Amino acid sequence: MEQKMKKITYVSLLTLAFLACGTFVSCSKDNEDEKGGHGKISVTIDESGIATQGHTFVAIDARNFYLDYIKYTVEDGHLVVTGCDDAGINGIAKIVSDVTLRGNHYEVLGIVERAFEKCKGFDTVIIPDGVRSIGGYAFGECVYLTSLTIPSSVTSIGKSAFSGCSGLTSLAIPGSVTSIGDYAFWGCSGLTSLTIPGSVTSIGEHAFWGCSGLTSLTIPSSVTSIGDDAFSGCSGLTSLTIPSSVTSIGDNAFLGCSGLTSINVESGNPKYDSRDNCNAIIETATNTLINGCSKTIIPSSVTSIGESAFEYCSGLTSVTIPNSVTSISNGAFSGCSGLTSVTIPESVTSISNGAFSGCSGLTSVTIPESVTSIGDYAFFDCSGLTDVFCYALAPPSFFLKCFSNANAITLHVPVSSIDTYKLNWYWRDFGNIVAIE
Repeated sequence: MEQKMKKITYVSLLTLAFLACGTFVSCSKDNEDEKGGHGKISVTIDESGIATQGHTFVAIDARNFYLDYIKYTVEDGHLVVTGCDDAGINGIAKIVSDVTLRGNHYEVLGIVERAFEKCKGFDTVIIPDGVRSIGGYAFGECVYLTSLTIPSSVTSIGKSAFSGCSGLTSLAIPGSVTSIGDYAFWGCSGLTSLTIPGSVTSIGEHAFWGCSGLTSLTIPSSVTSIGDDAFSGCSGLTSLTIPSSVTSIGDNAFLGCSGLTSINVESGNPKYDSRDNCNAIIETATNTLINGCSKTIIPSSVTSIGESAFEYCSGLTSVTIPNSVTSISNGAFSGCSGLTSVTIPESVTSISNGAFSGCSGLTSVTIPESVTSIGDYAFFDCSGLTDVFCYALAPPSFFLKCFSNANAITLHVPVSSIDTYKLNWYWRDFGNIVAIE
């Protein structure tokens, strides 16, 4: 690693030295073809190392060289971009389309993994037509990158290709791209405008995680799968339509999209639906509500509320759970800080782990007689909770971390069960246990 760093430093200094003496600078007029904004930039380098049109060339070895501070590598008869001299690039990283090096002609076909990782020397990248692939983390954490055009020759965007590029504000993905890799635009919080073309069939895990600046999004009818956490944390989104083509939605795909007020599934979807425009995504076969929003009305046909279905939906202030629901999964309402009270229907027999954890606005909870067990952390961190009404004659089983502030809560139970609750290992920790009036 140390040897590599020394080599890069040497090349950087050598580049500056050549610039100072003008050895590699040509006075010929720049006649580069910039059609379509992607720039067909052809460069010829002669036997003595002189580059045409004022480009700066520095050889590293037989396969590697720098051109305008961007590193290229000969690979299987073509060129790929493999790195950059961050100190030399000033504002614009302009990738050339092809190079004739000592009589051999090479086209630039790809940008490899981590080629520009954490580079801070540019805010604009020009990728020429001809580049087919952008590798994983190719522009990862290029925080100063604000402008980017992906050419129509690109067919795949690799894992984490632009993750952490928080300065990007808009992006047009060309119609040649068929898949968006995992974490491809993870943490691009400045992204306000996004166009996903009709060629894309899959959106990877965490692909747009944390893109909090996005206010609108259209998922094209070509998409069949949306990965885990694909749009998690996109708090600026207000509405969402799932096309009929989507047959796979990963866990927490829309977790933390707290601004959503409208979610609908197009009619004809074979796996999901939104009954009576209820503003929710329901898995048809299991009658499980897998994602809702602050304006969701839970249909009476729903039998279970899925894991993290409303997690971090801070705009949710009230919810009516119908008697058809028999189970409330892990984290279903976790972090719903706007909820002030909740009544669990008598059809429910168990409350899963963390179901209402972090509901800091919750002041009272009603637990029906049908509930026999309450999971870990079910009401943990519900700091505003003052009253729990539990109608179960026999104390439901739960673990110590179910209620984090039990000693400050008044527990209301059937009069015939007061002594049973006071002697129970877990329930006796409540500050005050009284009879339900």
